[in-house]
Amino acid sequence: NKMGLVVDSVVLREVGTDRSYARVTDEDGSYGDEWQETDSPTPRLPNTGEGFVTYMQTNVVTTGQIIINEIMVSNSTVLQEGDGEYYDWIELYNRSDAAVSLAGYSLSDDQNNPSKWKFEDITIGAGEYIVVIASGEPVDGEDEKKNYLHTNFRLSASGEVLALYDSSGALQDRYMITFTPKGVSVGRVDERNELYFFSVPTPKTANVNAFAGVLEPPSVDIRAGSYDSGVEVSLISSASDASIYYTLDGSEPSENDMLYTQPISMSATGMIRARAYLDGYINSEISTNSYFVGETHSLPILSVVTENDYLFDETNGIYMLGPNA
Repeated sequence: NKMGLVVDSVVLREVGTDRSYARVTDEDGSYGDEWQETDSPTPRLPNTGEGFVTYMQTNVVTTGQIIINEIMVSNSTVLQEGDGEYYDWIELYNRSDAAVSLAGYSLSDDQNNPSKWKFEDITIGAGEYIVVIASGEPVDGEDEKKNYLHTNFRLSASGEVLALYDSSGALQDRYMITFTPKGVSVGRVDERNELYFFSVPTPKTANVNAFAGVLEPPSVDIRAGSYDSGVEVSLISSASDASIYYTLDGSEPSENDMLYTQPISMSATGMIRARAYLDGYINSEISTNSYFVGETHSLPILSVVTENDYLFDETNGIYMLGPNA
């Protein structure tokens, strides 16, 4: 300050490319003393998931006529390849009025190596799409994975920076995204720069039914574990307007289950499974927390939670012989 007194400080550490070192926010949104490396930078915004979504939507680099229109970084159901596998993929779109040769264009997840994977001499027509599979296994002429081009790198579901460069090495487009759930894609709507999330991916066609973000799983104020007596557990969503639905029987929660309105009394051994919902956002993944109350044990406890049918259903239950036993 003006008197020369230190009012705040941080011991800087080396962080990875396209990552930041940020102060961690507490459950009430205030900043504590803990810092962490993150792949979700939020300059001029709160260090939260919502802050990163806002940053992602308003700080997209796109300069050329060829844009990255949609990507999927955790795929198990879309665009099955010739080998029967599902890979992550990247969709490009030509928003110009003329065909463009992609010869010399490149895709990369490493800004220090912009030419990491280069396109062959192919042309993308005006208003057309092209899909590239990010398998990390480039295709040769005899490869059974022959439906699409394949990059020599993969995409990470935990966070990724993906860039497109033209034949001169000039940056044309770049995505910076954080964790994306399985089956969800990220992309643009109507060629706008802002990025959105899609619960129904649409490779090779226009993106529709966009969501502003993906909700984070609800957290708890009392961590799962073993307790001598009952505890009162509060559920917390990083999105203040979100509704949280929960179950106590191990089943996956939906909007047909109990709406969280007050702390949950765990007076006996059991579990809380919760999911957050908010209009305009993709529902969160399920958070699961097990509480062992008044249990005596001498060995470490491992809690495995699943739907009841996966245990005792005649066809799917692991404890049942089933019709084909």
